[in-house]
Amino acid sequence: MAKQLTPQEKEHLFDIERNFDSKIAQYTTVKKRELSEGKKTELEKELRDLEHYLALVSRGEADDILSNIRFIQAKARALKKLLQTNSSDS
Repeated sequence: MAKQLTPQEKEHLFDIERNFDSKIAQYTTVKKRELSEGKKTELEKELRDLEHYLALVSRGEADDILSNIRFIQAKARALKKLLQTNSSDS
């Protein structure tokens, strides 16, 4: 049986869907700043955690709402691109 979402969870998911691009842009800006502050190791761990979670979802070992999965996928892509760009700049 599917989990019943709380009103707060529903609002959070609606906000993600409504502001998807701006939330990813904001996330990328924050991660760029963290990278410039020397937090590459922490960002690499965050990327591994995101990818691990997505692997769990794809194997059916974790359950999530499609809009949240899309958001996590977009965050992982943005973070991976940022880290790859930084590696090629070094």
